[in-house]
Amino acid sequence: MKKVVIAMLLLLPLIIVASVLLATSVIAHEVYIAVEGIELNVNTAETMELGLSQGSFQLNATVYPTAARNREVEWSVENVVCFGDEIPNPVSIEDGLVTFSTYCAFDAVATTVEGRKTARCNFYIKCDEIKGLTFDAPASVRVGERRELTATPDPVDAEAYDVRWTSSDESVLEIDGNGILRGVAPGSAKVAASFGEYVCEKTISVQPSVTKYGTSFSTAKAVLSFTELGITEATALSGATVDGETIALSAGQNDLTIGGETVIIHLVDDGIEIRNGDLLAARTYYVGKAPLRVEAAYKDALRAEKPQADVTVTGRATEANGVVTFPAKGEYKVTVSSSAGSQEVTFNVVQPVAYVRLDTVDADDKRGIAEQTVYGAQEYASSGLTGYAIPVRIQYPSEADWEDFELTVSHPDLLEIGEDRVVRVKKVVDEPTVVTVSVAAKYSQFASVPARANRHFLLINGVNCSTYADVVRASIEGRAIALRSNVASRENDPFIELRNDFYGNGYMMDFTATEKESEQPTARILADDVLVSNAYIRCDDGVKINAANGLSGAALWVGSDTAEYAEDYAFLTGVRVEYSVFENCYYCAASTRAEVTFDGCIFRNASNFGIHIINDKRVAQDRSGGRKTVYVYSDVTLNNSIVSNVIAPAVGISTFASESNGSALKTQSTFRQTGFFDVYNWQDITSDTMLGREFLPDNPEANSLFRQLISSFMSDELSKSKYDAICAHTEENNYYIHLGVITAGAVNECTTVPTFEDERIKTFPLTILESKVVSNMTNLFIGHPLYRINVYLYEVDADITYETKFVADKAAFAKLRGE
Repeated sequence: MKKVVIAMLLLLPLIIVASVLLATSVIAHEVYIAVEGIELNVNTAETMELGLSQGSFQLNATVYPTAARNREVEWSVENVVCFGDEIPNPVSIEDGLVTFSTYCAFDAVATTVEGRKTARCNFYIKCDEIKGLTFDAPASVRVGERRELTATPDPVDAEAYDVRWTSSDESVLEIDGNGILRGVAPGSAKVAASFGEYVCEKTISVQPSVTKYGTSFSTAKAVLSFTELGITEATALSGATVDGETIALSAGQNDLTIGGETVIIHLVDDGIEIRNGDLLAARTYYVGKAPLRVEAAYKDALRAEKPQADVTVTGRATEANGVVTFPAKGEYKVTVSSSAGSQEVTFNVVQPVAYVRLDTVDADDKRGIAEQTVYGAQEYASSGLTGYAIPVRIQYPSEADWEDFELTVSHPDLLEIGEDRVVRVKKVVDEPTVVTVSVAAKYSQFASVPARANRHFLLINGVNCSTYADVVRASIEGRAIALRSNVASRENDPFIELRNDFYGNGYMMDFTATEKESEQPTARILADDVLVSNAYIRCDDGVKINAANGLSGAALWVGSDTAEYAEDYAFLTGVRVEYSVFENCYYCAASTRAEVTFDGCIFRNASNFGIHIINDKRVAQDRSGGRKTVYVYSDVTLNNSIVSNVIAPAVGISTFASESNGSALKTQSTFRQTGFFDVYNWQDITSDTMLGREFLPDNPEANSLFRQLISSFMSDELSKSKYDAICAHTEENNYYIHLGVITAGAVNECTTVPTFEDERIKTFPLTILESKVVSNMTNLFIGHPLYRINVYLYEVDADITYETKFVADKAAFAKLRGE
């Protein structure tokens, strides 16, 4: 009897408007072929490192499969980081051509219009050209005073490290090759920094100090005269004595008061040193950046001449004419030596980092309709269940050494960093928790832009599953599942029973390879308060939609209507299915004995209903030996959802039984539609896809009789004015009717009365079923006339017409999310 009822439900929409003889050739039913992936013409696992002078780069995208409904691609730029001055629109992209006007880092993103699949490539634009050079300098210094100058190229990341420093008058103001200047005598001089054709000059005046050598200097002479120092008075504080106009030094550091200021004179041996070595040693040197220019000087400030000395270096450092370069990080010893002595200074060299890019970014988690990814706090390993190892890998710099970076986490109580720098979740979370993993360079190349990358993860109390076997195992164990990749079942794999939450994360669970009956659930919910979020479930090969009842499987079945004992018939409550896609099915979704809400979902490509809601009853034995009637019904809410490319009505509410006295079942389903209900399901009822199907499986005689009755009895039906509002008649003499929601039992009375917020949905009672001819036809098969059946559909003036094609694009996804 169930097959008869289903046959009648499939037939009834045709009875409304079926009119013409069957087409002689098969008209294929259009299947929605979704985009499954997109690839770029570069290795997206590596950062593209380009010079600013290149100016642009052409990206090309390939969309798969090639038969997808819409292979259009949108291009965008994300995560732009400028290393110099902020400028408007530093990066643009059009048709894959990336154009950049400053040195920066960014992601170029290709996104399919259909399905919102993305591929991204990271760019790091280095400045390989210079537009200018500048430096900051004081307007004046005093004699003996030292200042460190730093030249800044424009842009600041320009490869301009070998800057030359000069003074117009070394007798007034001297400056070494590293940019350290010293006032020598009162007056003024120009200091110049040059690189190639670019020169920056600044005039600096030198003001007198209390001595000819400033307020702090060294000498090898134990006795000094006032004349040598250019002073007229002095008072000893410590380490020195003043006798008349003579100062005797007796300690390493000698403190005096001269002209109201403290003067420090260091007594040193008569040798040589690296000029300004104390300041240079305090600097941090970067691999591959500015070299160290080594000059020898006498320790005694009173000796004006410059000594001749040799320069030697340790390790992999190289030296030529006093220019020392450091090819790798580490400690290096630089020595100057001559007949007058030698000095060794240690220099610390580090690896500078301009930009840090991890191999995944937060934008990668914007997947599926929900544009979200959640991560289980646990995962399966060979040893069993373990804490999730969060993948933190540095993509750029490509040869990154973890010693140059600091790895930190936002929740030390929840996350631990292992010696191998693997971040692992060390305990389950009670509620969804966002954690942050941060990777920061110990030495950023740019002071204004720290080289840091943060990655955020939304953790849930569940297990990550990257294979179908993992999904099966987690479902058997009753764990919440966070899908981490597309998974597919094999020919003999079992189907999935869910007793905990399922987060699809926009990945596909594909059951195409597994043999299944037409109505067999591939995933079934069997517990209260289960959440299915951001799932993508495919049951079958979509091309089978062109065969009569060709697609098999129910992508998601909520509840069960079979049990050994009456007491075991559970009615599920609190089930929620959100932001999910169900496709290539006999039913996309079905419900028996469950309270379920579908929110923001897409149901497409079905040989039968998009959603099937069942009213029935079972007489089952209880454990005491008696028998008990169990009603099969559901409480279904459909909010903000889309149905496209199904052959039967988008939603079918079917009643398969009556009470023993023939009256309607006293408990039947409720159906509420809230928000919008976009149903792209206008059917050309003249096509053989509609009229040529098997109305009763494996019964060719009955199917032939159905077709004959339709074509002979209904040939003039469409000419009646009562169909004008719901039937679209084209110039090609095709007739389209919208198949929305149908409530029917056919042989049993259906008392479910749907409610709709979407004002496009209109009620159309099938009064034609009360005619004598139809009654005779149905009596032939079921022995009595059909009960009243209502169809809820769009009228011909609705905004979605038979010519409107659905595309799962950005606007559709945002609409499904209620934005």
